Formats: sequence, structure tokens, C-alpha cells
Amino acid sequence: MNYCWEYIEKKNVRGDDLYELIGAEDDNIVYLQAEAEEEKDIRIWDCVIDSVALLVERHMKYIMNNYLKL
Repeated sequence: MNYCWEYIEKKNVRGDDLYELIGAEDDNIVYLQAEAEEEKDIRIWDCVIDSVALLVERHMKYIMNNYLKL
């Protein structure tokens, strides 16, 4: 999750790295959600997944806006 804060503060994290937090390898957020047993914990992971996905979307819009200005 440090990637998310670093992106928010400095915008120096690649979108691919942010996206991999959601679903790459065995230590991603979706994997952690699947391991949760309590419904409350699953809902919390849903919020985390949605937050990271929104950050990825905003990052891509930021990149595209800068690309189109070139």
C-alpha cells in the first residue's frame, strides 16, 4: 500500500505497479480478501480493492492527459 501513498504524494509510481497490487502473485489484495473468513473483513478488502482500482484509473487519466498535451 506504500505504492499508493507514494503515488498520491509524488506521482512517481507506475500504473502497472499499482495495478499489480490488486491481482498479481500470491500476496495481492484479492488473494488477501479470499483468505478472509469474516464477512466484515471481506467488505473491508472490497473497499481497499475499490480504492486501489480508482487510483489506477485516475493514474491512467493523468498519464493520458499529459500524453495528449505533448
